[in-house]
Amino acid sequence: MLRRPGVKIRAASDNCGWSSLYASLQRELPFEEAFDAVDDQLIVLHLDPAMVHRRIRNGEQSRLVPAGGMFMMPGGMDFTVRVGQSIRTLHLYLRQSLQ
Repeated sequence: MLRRPGVKIRAASDNCGWSSLYASLQRELPFEEAFDAVDDQLIVLHLDPAMVHRRIRNGEQSRLVPAGGMFMMPGGMDFTVRVGQSIRTLHLYLRQSLQ
């Protein structure tokens, strides 16, 4: 998710030596995109409120995620997400090896 156009990373844990967690703080422009499954669990902490539409294999859901709200995606699942406005987020990728 972080490599797509419209993502401006402000800080990341690339050089921290962490093996079980990756963290990234960024601003994201509005987008809609499908993502292939990865093994890692994804937790997105919204620093700004945003209307988020998510499509996964067993359904679709739209909701207003408030500032401080979270969006979670289990590893091993393809998904599509649409965000209608520019937002600041903190992404946490928990490595599958933690399970």
